[in-house]
Amino acid sequence: MLEAIGAGSAPRVGSRDWADIWEDSAELANVKDTISQMRSSRQAAAKEHNPDLEKEYASPQLHQLKIVIHRMNLSFWRSPNYIFTRLFNHLVVALLTGLTYLDLDNSRSSLQYKVFVMFQVTVLPALIISQVEVMYHIKRAIFFRESSSKMYNPTTFAASIILAEMPYSIMCAVAFFVLVYFLPGFQVEPSRAGYQFLMILITELFSVTLGQMLASLTPSAFISSQFDPFIMITFALFCGVAVPPPQMPAFWRAWLYQLDPFTRLIGGMVTTALHELEVICKGVELNPFNAPSGQNCG
Repeated sequence: MLEAIGAGSAPRVGSRDWADIWEDSAELANVKDTISQMRSSRQAAAKEHNPDLEKEYASPQLHQLKIVIHRMNLSFWRSPNYIFTRLFNHLVVALLTGLTYLDLDNSRSSLQYKVFVMFQVTVLPALIISQVEVMYHIKRAIFFRESSSKMYNPTTFAASIILAEMPYSIMCAVAFFVLVYFLPGFQVEPSRAGYQFLMILITELFSVTLGQMLASLTPSAFISSQFDPFIMITFALFCGVAVPPPQMPAFWRAWLYQLDPFTRLIGGMVTTALHELEVICKGVELNPFNAPSGQNCG
């Protein structure tokens, strides 16, 4: 081309301009033929009905779940501060509770202490919800940024962030259960210990999903955190431990006590722990008295 226009190392070749040479070349004819073929194939494809082109999302649901769950798990794994803080809180609360009520016996006072130990399970939402809300808002901001590309739908996002929390929820539940259950000296029978662990695990998962629900309904982590104290106090106050049902005002006992999810949780744990448990009273728990002269207790 440079030689044809005289810009190369040699003088201009011939009297024709480069544009005229290109117009008469075989290369231009081949390019035009290729363009015509591409146009014809596109017109034919447009007439064919392809249902895949009508879908909102290009990839199927299972493929979305596979990719997004893997990415969410990787993101959580790369957030050690989030995982360590949550595990550390569980360990500290469980250790303090276990050491406070260390090696309880079957005396009358120890029965009440065992109820207080199980009541500490209601602390789990307070340890979890505030952290989960912040993490959810961070991940949701990423989803909003990527949603315009139609790579994955909201259902995939919700499922992936719930499943990504599961391994760490199980890990924290195991750590909490081992310290808070065996240090006070609860029964080691599988039927009792297994049920108590299951309740702690359910509470852990419930707290995670509750925090995610609150975060999904609010525009920011600050707004989400405003609901946390009210919910935590309500759960702990109306579950029947802090205020026994007979002493609870009839208005609250009629509905809020029944709606509190911890009412059934604590009730099941207390029943499992104390059922058919032999009570051996200490000497200080007995009130001896002498029968009047000439009388007995018969």
